[in-house]
Amino acid sequence: MFQKKRSEFASLADVGRIASRRAVARDALARLRIFNAWGRAVGEGLRTVTRPVRFDRGTLHVEILDGRWLAELRRLEPEILARFREALPSDNVRAIRYGP
Repeated sequence: MFQKKRSEFASLADVGRIASRRAVARDALARLRIFNAWGRAVGEGLRTVTRPVRFDRGTLHVEILDGRWLAELRRLEPEILARFREALPSDNVRAIRYGP
């Protein structure tokens, strides 16, 4: 008989789901770029004793395998952040937090 005509407009819920998936994908790509750039930003020596574990709201969280490197990382932090700004200006790494 009569078939219900499908609306050509997306519902607000559909738009929200699409936007959410895109935001998640965008955040995942930013994390991947940042994590891959870490080694170049800190150099070979520090790369072997650290690893990025999370990026959240502009803060990169980095695990330190040996706490003796913390003072060196803090001393170099302005230079590391400058390297991120130069290499990845759109990813906006504003701070670095270190932990075990």
